[in-house]
Amino acid sequence: MSFKVNYITLIFLYFFVVCVISHNIENCTEVITSNMNCNGKEKITVVRLNEKNLTVLEDNMFKDMRNLRKIDLKQNSIPDLNSEIFQDIPQVTFIFLDYNRLQIIKENTFGEIPRLQNLYISHNNLEIIEAGAFNFPHLQVLDLTNNAILNISKDAFRVNSTIYNLNFKNNKVKNISFIQNLYNLSILDCTSNCIKDIDENTFENAKKVSDFVCMNNQIENLEFLKHLRMLTNLDLSNNSIKTLPVTTFLNLKKIQKIILRKNEIEVIPTGAFAELYDLSEISLADNKIKTIGEVFGLPKLKTLNVKNNRLQSLPSGLIETSLSITFKIDGNNWSCQFIRKIVDKSRIKIEFTIRNGVPNYKNISCSDEMNPVPNDQRTANITQPDDKTFFKYIIGFFVFVVICVGLIGVVFMCRAIVRFHKKKKKTSIPLTYLSGPYDPNGYLEPRNICQEEGIYEEIMENDCETYTAPRQNNYILT
Repeated sequence: MSFKVNYITLIFLYFFVVCVISHNIENCTEVITSNMNCNGKEKITVVRLNEKNLTVLEDNMFKDMRNLRKIDLKQNSIPDLNSEIFQDIPQVTFIFLDYNRLQIIKENTFGEIPRLQNLYISHNNLEIIEAGAFNFPHLQVLDLTNNAILNISKDAFRVNSTIYNLNFKNNKVKNISFIQNLYNLSILDCTSNCIKDIDENTFENAKKVSDFVCMNNQIENLEFLKHLRMLTNLDLSNNSIKTLPVTTFLNLKKIQKIILRKNEIEVIPTGAFAELYDLSEISLADNKIKTIGEVFGLPKLKTLNVKNNRLQSLPSGLIETSLSITFKIDGNNWSCQFIRKIVDKSRIKIEFTIRNGVPNYKNISCSDEMNPVPNDQRTANITQPDDKTFFKYIIGFFVFVVICVGLIGVVFMCRAIVRFHKKKKKTSIPLTYLSGPYDPNGYLEPRNICQEEGIYEEIMENDCETYTAPRQNNYILT
């Protein structure tokens, strides 16, 4: 029996070693070596060749792996690709080429991969994407982040491409006209490029975009937004936007978040955010805004961030609203009258800069004609503790009461202990009241001190029946 068990174990280990480690792979589903000469290739579903220091990929290296689903070539030193490498892999849906040294993607670089859905080529040295580079019928996710791409050809994608998630942040792209062919695009991230002008018809065909993030560019004109009727999240922080025409967001009826931080906006015209019924957050922080026109038709607005601008007040429509809104208002030139007005609104929460972990609610910086103090010293003498501060006060008061009660209890206990010990303690008798005859040993003779004059009753209390005086020494008892 023992022999049979050991024999079965050896058989199992043999097949494991043959399937995973050896150069002749038989009946396995995952390859983790660079030698692809294996038997039973049709059963392989995953090839993991990441971190193998590969510099060259052989032609037809995946041939006959007709069930292959995923190819992982991350973190190698591959400088280029050709169409002969990816032949006869009809089932592949994922290819990972991150952290290599690719410099260009040409037409048919990947050959025919009919079911490819996810292609990741981040952290390479890509500079040019030529026409026909991504002519895949079912490609959905494309990651080109952290390269040095200067240009993406307008025809890099097939017309009516299936791509819905495109990320090319941290490159050097200037023109994004190639977006016109991405009919199904939903998520677009072009952060940290060199984009300045976006043609107003760029998104004419890409009408399904819901999330558009394009921070850290030089965008000035926002006319292209008129086509993005499905847009829900817009982040154009750190660009060069100077004006917001009243029609800028007119067609964005599904927009929920507008982030325009760190631009050069000076005026928000009346109606710029009108009737955006799903809008919940507006961030205009770090601009040069002096005036915000009347705002209306924002039933779901929760947060307005206007930190670090030049505002003196906000439109009355925001102040008189019945909504619960959080205002982030640090770094402005607020009128003291306006500050007093918003502090009195119970539905309005004012958020201040955090200093040493504690919100600065003590004084809100403001100035007006009624305050003669110099500008750099003008503050509204207004306090508005938040809910946490209120509970801190309650807890502090409760702790104070408990400590006081405890101290009083200790005092009374000490007094009781002192009284108890005084009651039990024997009181000594002054020798002046014990003068009398001495016995032969030099002690005063016993006497019944309770029968003496009344002064003994006051002194002795319960210890007065019998008292033996101390032995006489060399002193005189009086």
